[in-house]
Amino acid sequence: MDRFSHVELAKGLLRISNENINVSYMSILPLVDGAPSFLHRLHCHPLSKASTVVDAAKVVFGYEGDHIPQISEDVFELKRFRQEKHQFIEVFNKLVKGYTNKGMEVSVGYGPLLSVISHTYFDTFNNAVQAFTPYESYCAGQYDMWHEIDYFNYRIKWYQETAPQVRQKVLEEKFWNDYSFTSKEMVKGMIDRIAHYTQPSVSKSTIKKVENDLAVDDISLNPEVREFYVKLETSLRKHLKDSVSNSEEVTVSI
Repeated sequence: MDRFSHVELAKGLLRISNENINVSYMSILPLVDGAPSFLHRLHCHPLSKASTVVDAAKVVFGYEGDHIPQISEDVFELKRFRQEKHQFIEVFNKLVKGYTNKGMEVSVGYGPLLSVISHTYFDTFNNAVQAFTPYESYCAGQYDMWHEIDYFNYRIKWYQETAPQVRQKVLEEKFWNDYSFTSKEMVKGMIDRIAHYTQPSVSKSTIKKVENDLAVDDISLNPEVREFYVKLETSLRKHLKDSVSNSEEVTVSI
């Protein structure tokens, strides 16, 4: 997903869970593992890394809670957030600031965590992600959808042309108004959905480890949360497939 789509879709999730959308910019924080290149989509994209991402963000961007965590200066996420802070401020000012009376401070609760892991969730529509590393390195992805389209055309058109209209169509779906959950329930449900799209399947023990890492192991999976995510995924697949034709020739703009 492109960064604008990540942020706009994260806003939708945060609204459903009645969280302040100021933390929707956190949905692009995992992008910092793009440098060095050998860590791309590996160091910050796995679900179990999300808590570290959130804690490092509290140090760099501020925290609404009482105690900012003590983190070693050697932590990768902390170093990279400081290096790339300007780009996150730019995205916040462009996409978030007009919708909230708060700044970039990380809010209390599970909203920031939901925003961060939504990056991995939505990334599965564009590329395979090793979401359950380090426990199991299998990749989550929309494999069935990719079998039905020209993947190269799809990727090129998404980033060059179709992202704005596709995300608008998805965000205009009526089902967004039919649900209300806690952000903790949505984090739990998102882990479940990413596991669903992982091939080969990850073990139940691995899922439990990730739930424990993100502190959602003490609640049950809400079936209505799963229902919501299925509707969201169905909408995304429909509009993504409709946005590209297998017969057209798509060229890369350089």
